[in-house]
Amino acid sequence: MRGLILALAFMCASAPAFAQNVSLSAPEWATRLLGSDILPTNGGRAVLATDGVDLSVRVTISPYQGGVARVIRYDSGPQKNELALRRFTGHPTTGWLMWGGDMPIVTAPPETTRAEIEPLARAVANMPAVVLRRGGAQQTQPSICPNGERIFLEVFVDGRASSALRDCMDEAEAGQLARKLSDLAGSRDEDELIAAGRAELLAVDRAFSARLAANGQVAALTAYGAQSLRLRPSASARTPQSARVSARGDMGWTSGRLATGQSYVTVWARDYEGAWKIAADGSRTAN
Repeated sequence: MRGLILALAFMCASAPAFAQNVSLSAPEWATRLLGSDILPTNGGRAVLATDGVDLSVRVTISPYQGGVARVIRYDSGPQKNELALRRFTGHPTTGWLMWGGDMPIVTAPPETTRAEIEPLARAVANMPAVVLRRGGAQQTQPSICPNGERIFLEVFVDGRASSALRDCMDEAEAGQLARKLSDLAGSRDEDELIAAGRAELLAVDRAFSARLAANGQVAALTAYGAQSLRLRPSASARTPQSARVSARGDMGWTSGRLATGQSYVTVWARDYEGAWKIAADGSRTAN
């Protein structure tokens, strides 16, 4: 593995600036999180430069006191405007567990995002180069860090890649850029994370219910049913009302009413790509 990393470092060092993998300069704490977003098989990308993208920013955020860590990537180009988010729960000293599935949550931010991100990205790219020592980042929260989060920034703009490390999400350009992406992505703390999970799962149940009403049970279960599903949901029209998710974000359940007057509970589990699939379903006569 060490030999592979050295080989990749040599190739990136000898490649044109636009193709450099600046993730190789990440400190150890960020590398543990970044690994989830540099594998092509799960929607990641080691090198920020890619076809159709002329502005890309990735920020890795780790709270000193534990809670929710995130890797957020913003990609922009002539036909591209995309925000990819990966979330983790845990603590820097005990490790991080990915929240949800392996695939990132991908959304389209407001069209005004590029105009806000681009000048900050250029400011970060023009900062003096800093040599980052792997494993050399602070392990305790600085005394002057009101947000309690450290950040590692990677920027691709104007045809070149660069990176920046900060022990605090301060008010300088790097901190402003990280905060802007943090606000766009959401899930900044545990309350936001759980709220986002509930909203996501409730939206999935609504989509399943709409497919069920429009195309029938077979088509709906083909799209949303787990292969191991034994008890099929009722073919009656559904009205989803509430949702809950587990602490890891990999399981959850929704509840609502059927057109028959009964109430239902559907248990959902994520597949390896992070998509929600029905694992079990049941209904009963409403009180």
